[in-house]
Amino acid sequence: MLWTLIVVFFIFSLMLAPTMRFYHEGTGYRTVNPLVIQYAAGTMGNMGYSSVQCASIPLEVGKLSLQCPYGTIGEIYEYGVNLSDDMLTNCANNDEINQCQPDSASFLGLKTAAIGKATQLVDYGTVRSIYKTQKQADDCHIEGESRLFVQYSCIQSLENRDMKYN
Repeated sequence: MLWTLIVVFFIFSLMLAPTMRFYHEGTGYRTVNPLVIQYAAGTMGNMGYSSVQCASIPLEVGKLSLQCPYGTIGEIYEYGVNLSDDMLTNCANNDEINQCQPDSASFLGLKTAAIGKATQLVDYGTVRSIYKTQKQADDCHIEGESRLFVQYSCIQSLENRDMKYN
């Protein structure tokens, strides 16, 4: 029984070796004293700290608030319009959403203005103002059901992360 456990744990260790190497390549603990963290550089904590948030609102409202529970907005991953209530909680693109993705220059500018801020109110105005053409605005809007969503990351500043680790 003991030899079986030794072999099984050896196999598990081999399977986890790539994961441990990946964690060692992280930079989350790069400014922390190596004597303090010891083996922590091989853990998930070395990857840093960030999360993905999703904000959505009915298109008719005209304003969408992006905010982070900590840190600042790091990157906008996906955005689009969910056409119906059955996709209410969807926060990722698919074929249907890709056809109705907002493409006006003013909307794209508002969206990217949020990067680096803790909170940002994206005031996109009317349904027509997020699309380049009136046809696209008509095809991609169902009154009372369509919802604009933005998926984004929140990242913690290096100073806050270092303070937390120390």
